[in-house]
Amino acid sequence: MVLVTEGHGPAQRLAEMLRGEGLGARLGDLTGPPEPGVPSVTTALIPNGFIWESVRLAVLTEFGPLLTALIVIGRSGTAITTELAGMRLNYEID
Repeated sequence: MVLVTEGHGPAQRLAEMLRGEGLGARLGDLTGPPEPGVPSVTTALIPNGFIWESVRLAVLTEFGPLLTALIVIGRSGTAITTELAGMRLNYEID
């Protein structure tokens, strides 16, 4: 797995957090294939992460979790609005 951040500071902090959880993280530029079973943390300017199944590689970026959170928030807000509209139609609320 490769985790990508835009700057060295966030990459260093991410590697420290992973090491603190007992996951030996490798910090730095990737000069070759990532070591299996060890998260690699590096810096780059790529907009989206990706999964390359044939080589068993996942690249995660900082933007991926943010986009997921926005989608979840949007879906939750829509569900609540729909539920309130139904309650109003059934005269359950004023």
